[in-house]
Amino acid sequence: MLNCMPGVASSASLLTAAFRVPSAGLRTSSCLANICWYRLRRGLPPNGNERGPLTDLPDWTFADGRPTPFSTSGQQRRHAANRQVAQQALAAMESVDLAAKADELRQRVQQAEAERLRPGLRPKGDAMLA
Repeated sequence: MLNCMPGVASSASLLTAAFRVPSAGLRTSSCLANICWYRLRRGLPPNGNERGPLTDLPDWTFADGRPTPFSTSGQQRRHAANRQVAQQALAAMESVDLAAKADELRQRVQQAEAERLRPGLRPKGDAMLA
């Protein structure tokens, strides 16, 4: 059997053993593997309970608005990972803004240099006679 969910091999084998029909030869292990690969190909976790509002949000809230403590270590780990991703996104946005400002400054300098040189150029040839 293909194991795409580490640490869950025993429960998956129990599931396949429970759904076997010896007389018909029907087995669901390939179905479980197909579901697993379907989820992995789409960037989803192998188990549907790893992400989502039921696992990410707190189970209860204080009436006065205080933040609730994390109910599981998984919530705390996901919160830390989300905070790190948000900090990386902010740093990337700041670097893009800095690059845009530097490019704008470079264009202004080039335009000022072109304006400074423009009066010093004189027409030549037929344009000079006109």
